[in-house]
Parts: sequence; C-alpha cells; structure tokens
Amino acid sequence: MIDILKIASVLAVIIFLLKRKWNLGIVMALSSVFLALLYLLKPLDYLEALVRASTDMTTITLIIALTLIRVFENVMRKKGIMQEMMDSFRGMVMVFHLDLSISIGAVIIGLYAVLRYSLKNIIQSFREGFSWDIVVIILGVMTFKAVLTSSGAVTNISTFFHQKGFQYCLCFLYCPLFQVFLPGLQSDLSAAHFRL
Repeated sequence: MIDILKIASVLAVIIFLLKRKWNLGIVMALSSVFLALLYLLKPLDYLEALVRASTDMTTITLIIALTLIRVFENVMRKKGIMQEMMDSFRGMVMVFHLDLSISIGAVIIGLYAVLRYSLKNIIQSFREGFSWDIVVIILGVMTFKAVLTSSGAVTNISTFFHQKGFQYCLCFLYCPLFQVFLPGLQSDLSAAHFRL
C-alpha cells in the first residue's frame, strides 16, 4: 500500500508541475529524483539508472528518430512536397516493415541527393531539426522509467495487487475514474506535447 501512496504522490507532483506549464522533460527528470528520494535510492543507484536510461538503445533510437522526423519535415516544408512524399513514405515503411530511424534516414539521404542539397544546406537542416527539448523529454521519461524499475516500485505494486487478489481488469475499469478526479488533465497533457 505504501508503494501506491508513493507513486500517487509522484504523479501528483507531475500533474502539479504540468499544470504550471513546466517543460515535460524537466518535470519527468525532477519526478525521477523525487521518486528516488521516496525510495531512499542511493545516489550511485540513481546515477546508474540515469546512465542506463541515457545509453539505452530505445532512448538513442527515439532521439535519432524524432530528430530525423524534424529534419524530414523541415526539408519537405521548404520544398513544398510534404503530402506527396508522406504518402509514398508511409507505403514504403508498411510494405518493407523497416525500422523507423533507418527508413527516415534513407529517405532524407535520397531527398538530399534528388534536391541537390549542399553540405551547408544539410548542416542547416540538421541544426533546424535538432531540438534539445526532445532530448530532455526523452531522457527525462526514460530516466523516470529506469528509476521506477530500480526502486522496486513496479514489482512491489504488482505483488501487492496479486496478494490482495485484485484482478488486472479491475484496475483498467477504475483508471477512467481518474478523469473525474483530475479535470482538465487531458488538455494540460496535450498542451505539454512538442511539435514534430
């Protein structure tokens, strides 16, 4: 039960900070620190979770994919061929079941060749496509996830529900009730998104 209260207090902090229009990445990073403090995680364990989250292939892939999507959007918008290329790109990914980062990277290289981009234009498109906000958000979320796992909260809550005989379907039935108790959260979360 104590684990549920700890997680609920962390979620309350997240909601409070998001309602104050804080950056999602910073909110998640601070929440991971708060979670570590609640679970009395040693500083070295926290740093280990941070390093693990930062070097995880999922984190790196997400940063690369989102950056490439922004570069792709930048090139397409400037050349005015967005919709036409999106349709053909979507078809290619679905037919070949390609990894998103590799697919977008290949398309961008092709675009650079077809549109005869100079090295200067390529560098500029990457500068415009790269966003520290995206990096901070992904690192914040992945660090929070790593600390959540390292703290044992997920295991403890799962054990608690199992011991109390709660069925998983009951949890899914009660989750929508949060919308009743947290009015306006949906609009706040949608306002916290970032433009791709």
